[in-house]
Amino acid sequence: MAIPWIGRGTALGWGAPEATWGLIPSTARAKWAGVESATMVEQEERDMVPHLWQSDDGFEQDTYSTQRVSAGSTSMPMRYDLLGYLLDACVGAVGVTTGAGPSYDHKWQPSASADPVSLALEVIRGKSGESEVFVGSKVASWALSMAVGQPMMLEIEWLPGQSEAARGSAPTPSQPSTTLFVLHNHAGTLSYNGSTYEIRSFEFRVDNALTENRELGSLTTSEQSIDGMRTARMSVDFAARNSDFYTANRASTSSDAIVIFTRPTTTETLTIKGRRAQVEPINDGITGPGVIEATAEFRCRGDGSTAAYEIAISNTQANRFD
Repeated sequence: MAIPWIGRGTALGWGAPEATWGLIPSTARAKWAGVESATMVEQEERDMVPHLWQSDDGFEQDTYSTQRVSAGSTSMPMRYDLLGYLLDACVGAVGVTTGAGPSYDHKWQPSASADPVSLALEVIRGKSGESEVFVGSKVASWALSMAVGQPMMLEIEWLPGQSEAARGSAPTPSQPSTTLFVLHNHAGTLSYNGSTYEIRSFEFRVDNALTENRELGSLTTSEQSIDGMRTARMSVDFAARNSDFYTANRASTSSDAIVIFTRPTTTETLTIKGRRAQVEPINDGITGPGVIEATAEFRCRGDGSTAAYEIAISNTQANRFD
């Protein structure tokens, strides 16, 4: 009897954004990282042909393919390096690098003029010896999250165009040479409306409002597009020490909400900035005699000239993708 496959060894590979949607660039899967989970798969959906002359025993007989659906998510530890191309896809626009060394600043913010970035991805399926390649992959939604005692996780919900082919033999890429993970003890405070606050957990999540484009002549989607209002939200948990967020909620206060992570003894930083953020809602209900645990959520907003949020990484890499 064959030994069951195991998930150990699962990895995600990616490269530069596709210059033409759905066409693999020459640098495809130049970057690799291990993942906590990967659920991406393409499946063909079928339905019964709508006529009544089916099998004599009363069961379905004739079926047809309605569509091929590629979807799934990945979850991996967030890093101060390596993930620039993934952030291009998450934010939907190519990041900008400034600096002359030894430290460089890389910034990402949504663009009103650019089509959302797409990538060609490859998922190595544990120790199965197989992998699957997905082209035209755009990010439907994504989140950065962290709690006390945990690393920051980057969770991405993908909307690929299609699987390039059936699963094939997996490559054997090298692991990253660095371990620059964003850890819970790297966080400072939340800055909002001129004050700073100690926090216990944090989440920043974006919905890119993408939808498939199904057209006659193909089982797979055409290039995905934005079909609605994109949203960016930041939420924090904290021990209540004042009523600032309650007051900000009632006053419709609008201010940047900023959390900065700094790797000790180095120059690496990660800054997450939600612009023109309003508090909605806040939950600071009392449920016992101990510390009052509170949660505040911020709605991040654009203003026509400035994007609703910005992600910034400072490191020693001259390129945003290294």
